[in-house]
Amino acid sequence: MDKIKFRYTYIVTDEQLQNELEDVSKPKHILKHLKTRDCNQLVIEQAINCFHAEIEKLKKLNYSQCQVAQIIEAYEKQQEFYIVYEYINGDNLSNKITNNNLLNEEQVIDLLQQVLKILKYIHQQNVKHLNIKPSNLIKQSDGKIFLIDFGGFNEISTLSFNDKTQGFSKQPVGTKGYMAPEQEKGHTLYSNCDLYALGMTAIEALTGVSPDEIKKNPQTNEIVWPNDKKVNKKLTQILEKMVHTDFRERYQSADEVLKDLSQITAKPLANKIKNLWFILPLLLIGVISFQNRSQIFVKDFINSQSQNPKTSPNSTLQPPPTPTIEPTQPPSLDDPLNRVNIRLPGSSAMSKIKKIIKGEFEKKYKYSRIILASETAGDGIDAVEKSKEDIIAASSRPLTPEEKNKNLVEEPIAHDRLVFVTGNKNTYTNGFSSDQLRQIFGCEITNWSALGGAEKPIRVLMKPLNSGATVTVKDNVLNGKNFCKNSNFETLSNNGEVQELIPKLRTDAIGYGSSINLAEQDNVTVQQIDGHQWDEKKYPYKRKLFLVYKNPPSPKVKAFIAFVKSREVQQAIKDIPGVIEP
Repeated sequence: MDKIKFRYTYIVTDEQLQNELEDVSKPKHILKHLKTRDCNQLVIEQAINCFHAEIEKLKKLNYSQCQVAQIIEAYEKQQEFYIVYEYINGDNLSNKITNNNLLNEEQVIDLLQQVLKILKYIHQQNVKHLNIKPSNLIKQSDGKIFLIDFGGFNEISTLSFNDKTQGFSKQPVGTKGYMAPEQEKGHTLYSNCDLYALGMTAIEALTGVSPDEIKKNPQTNEIVWPNDKKVNKKLTQILEKMVHTDFRERYQSADEVLKDLSQITAKPLANKIKNLWFILPLLLIGVISFQNRSQIFVKDFINSQSQNPKTSPNSTLQPPPTPTIEPTQPPSLDDPLNRVNIRLPGSSAMSKIKKIIKGEFEKKYKYSRIILASETAGDGIDAVEKSKEDIIAASSRPLTPEEKNKNLVEEPIAHDRLVFVTGNKNTYTNGFSSDQLRQIFGCEITNWSALGGAEKPIRVLMKPLNSGATVTVKDNVLNGKNFCKNSNFETLSNNGEVQELIPKLRTDAIGYGSSINLAEQDNVTVQQIDGHQWDEKKYPYKRKLFLVYKNPPSPKVKAFIAFVKSREVQQAIKDIPGVIEP
């Protein structure tokens, strides 16, 4: 087994900027250096892929909207990695706690609100921090709290390659005690692992008790608070929910925590009563106005009665009928989908479909949640097979005979196309025949000039071998044969279909993926295959998209599949650009 073994962090100064400013104090930055000395070449190549994927994600953050240390420069030199961060000047929360300068409840709430707003934004950008702890929280003199040192880069330094399994693996990143249990075990991570770390940090700042010393009730998993710490009951409940051992029982988003925190910081009752004195005159004016309008209405009604001979003299004034509004009926308590959490991992190609399902589901089932994870189809199928829980996976490929023998079932829910794309700066727009694609992925055609394009090698950008897209290429383009091994082949990360693939296409690469993610992109050329556009009926690479579950299905799984197959949800899925009728 071989892995990257060297990681260093330095405080550095910008000498060039110093000379330009002629300032006595030199501007400081943080430099992280990952060394790859004596590493297996496969590990280095995978590290390069991970490095660029992480850089691309962080570069897309709008630093004006979140208080995180900005990346100033990131580059690779001689197969070693360098990242230069903004240096945040301020007080380190870890130093405060170490010096027994604990935070009071008001300060902890402020800490939570500031960091949660940061997490809300970065989670919306599909970025996790993975390393929240007191030493990574810096408070400036104006009270602003900044989050530093994203854990994704540290994860690169744990990469290893196993000769026996011919696979890569990573060790959990983060700091023991602050890491969520699933993070420490190396399981699939959801964004609420950051909420766990923030909760543990807040508890330590409030009580002075380190995470390793925090006791939990073995039956309930709730925090056992120190006897001398009388904490606001509502704040206690919020923190306990943030650090729940089971990620399904934890808060699912930063926004949920912010909403509960707002109840603590609401105006006291005395202020509300005080404000009522300003509202009361307006209410009185409204009552008087209503009385005057009522008198006018009665007078007009009586006059109309006297002028209408068809109206009985004994008629009495009746108010207009009140329209009946039928309330929306909530799901019954017997509904197997009421008040449940459903894990929906699997294909990143189906991420838009999963989000539609989640939105429709949580709109109908107010107290239920769908927990998404963007992985490969193979990862999702493995999760269903190995889990003892009710897990349903999204898969952009059919099950293999071996998988079906393991009591797995596939349920088709939509159709897309596997498309082949080049960068919009690539001058090649002639399309490919199915045979040309087979020769490109089989290393028989390796230069664009062989297709009538420019004289330059063809780079092939692949998704992981267990992704649905790669399986489709192997089965339908290579007719079941393995991919060739060529230095111009590069494997992207699990979630690299858009964010990672498109920037790497440049002028010399070909990539592939779902029409849902790629067909509507302005900065790629979707190539014709056998003379047919991707949305034509004769286009050759059509495929079904599935939900996979374990047989026999539980009542919850059966009900969920029926929900997804319902007319309303199916129509919402068909409205997604790139989803095509068979």
